[in-house]
Amino acid sequence: MSVLRAAVDKTEVVARYQAKTRRMKGSDCLWWTGAVSARGHCRLWLGRAGDRGVTVIAHRFPWALEHGAASLLDVPVLGQCYDHPLCQRIWPGHMQASSYLENAREWASRRHTIGAPLRDSRGARGRSQSLRDLLRPAERVGLDHVSFAVASRADLDDAAAKLQARGIEHGEVKELASFGLAILSFSDPDGVHLELTAPLS
Repeated sequence: MSVLRAAVDKTEVVARYQAKTRRMKGSDCLWWTGAVSARGHCRLWLGRAGDRGVTVIAHRFPWALEHGAASLLDVPVLGQCYDHPLCQRIWPGHMQASSYLENAREWASRRHTIGAPLRDSRGARGRSQSLRDLLRPAERVGLDHVSFAVASRADLDDAAAKLQARGIEHGEVKELASFGLAILSFSDPDGVHLELTAPLS
């Protein structure tokens, strides 16, 4: 909470957050175009606390800007309407204070609705990433992903343990036998996909 309190007062963090949101014609949502977690939630890197990086579910940041970071102590869950996890607009019908119980009830009431976002076959992360990529400006340039080679599968397991210890979301170590490689995927704070690879033999 102390890192979030400090971040809302830093103009560079606010500017970085704003640079990762955009409005689209025909929609009254404020859409996220930055990093997405393994569960499909938007992620915002706030800064460092000692030797670790601190990220927050991105929609908690505009809530803290509008209502103060301390208000989040009384709001355990922010409910997002219409099941659009990329929407960052703090407004009734978009995002509002909720509870774990109410959030679970709403999810249960909509998860079997034909054509609903919760039934998307890509899953929460795949859906969020696809929407996020469509929202990014066409002139955006940059990397699809960066891959680094390490010596062995044991190095991948060690890296996964270190990422886990620092609270950084990552994929499982996967073996791609047809390529003779094992890979470990994760993302940097700006949403660039990173990959460590190691030979299987």
